Amino acid sequence: MTVTSAAAITLVAGFTDVYTTTGMSAGVGFRMRGADGSVMAPINYGGTFSTFDIGPANVGQNNIAGRFELIKTSNTIAPGNASFSTHIHVPGYQFANGGTAAASTIKFGYVMQPTTVAGCTVTQTDLAVTMPSVGARSLPTVGDTAAGSSFTIDLNCESGAKPHISLTDATTPSNQSTDLTLAPASTAAGVGVQVLYGATPVTFAPAPYTSMPNGTLSSNGIDLGTRSGVTRVSFSARYKRTGASMTPGTVRALATFTMLYQ
Repeated sequence: MTVTSAAAITLVAGFTDVYTTTGMSAGVGFRMRGADGSVMAPINYGGTFSTFDIGPANVGQNNIAGRFELIKTSNTIAPGNASFSTHIHVPGYQFANGGTAAASTIKFGYVMQPTTVAGCTVTQTDLAVTMPSVGARSLPTVGDTAAGSSFTIDLNCESGAKPHISLTDATTPSNQSTDLTLAPASTAAGVGVQVLYGATPVTFAPAPYTSMPNGTLSSNGIDLGTRSGVTRVSFSARYKRTGASMTPGTVRALATFTMLYQ
């Protein structure tokens, strides 16, 4: 089953997963996520890339779930409002409801108020953290941790910025624990990786904000306080035993981070 925009969708320059379409304000784009929190990219349908694959259609009733995120793409955002419509359909077969586009429409819209929010620029977007080698004796039982490595995320913030940071498990985006899943390139087993801010393990989440049943938003963002100018955010990473048995080998874990602002 797919969701197709009535207008063309284009990638925002400088981003790999943020898009814009006709009528959207300057300085803002959108990202689409599936129900599990994984980022969706447009697929080629009919020679254009304006369609998102939301998974297989079941016989009978289907419930559509996902996330539509607005992303700040420049320091200045033009005020105003915009909306665009999408149609739910099974490609080459039928629309979702009653066989017509009009009955199978999801409309996305937003209003941008002329409010200035100080932001930050990430000065190094791709980080590689080298972990030390450890022996099995350092992790004797499930839940034990060992061998931390420190790293920083460097920011250049506008005066008085109030950034938050949210982390997502890139291998298993739906992961909402404090343990990163091992990436396919790993040869070890029975061990995971934790990221700590201060002495507290970071809780991963599919998206920075989650809509609760009562309509409120819940965030897993870490409050970084007020920042101005060049600043560093310090983290550390450590091993954690997750299995009753362990297999020796290499450990590779991947996380993505998203900056949010108050």
